[in-house]
Amino acid sequence: QQRNVYCYHMALNACGCLLSLEKGNRIISELREPQHLHLAQDPQIQSALIRFYAKTRQTEKAKRVFGDVSRDMLHKDKNGSIYCAAMDCYAKNGEIEKMLSLFERLK
Repeated sequence: QQRNVYCYHMALNACGCLLSLEKGNRIISELREPQHLHLAQDPQIQSALIRFYAKTRQTEKAKRVFGDVSRDMLHKDKNGSIYCAAMDCYAKNGEIEKMLSLFERLK
């Protein structure tokens, strides 16, 4: 049985909750391997990356991931998980105006 999007999403979430930078960064490195790049391009993984970075106080990395997300991927993200992750990151960082701006874009 191979790891799938859900497995990586849950693992990154757990690492964020535990503030485990080392384990989270190992998972991220694995997602960057050629055989896993297709998983890394999934909206759920992108939102998990943003949340992991936000939880571990790597706000600039979280913002960079959100900034690098393509319009096509945002369109595929039917439940808005990428926007919600970015909004959460901005809110936790005290950037309420940016968070509300993203909220307005979701109309």
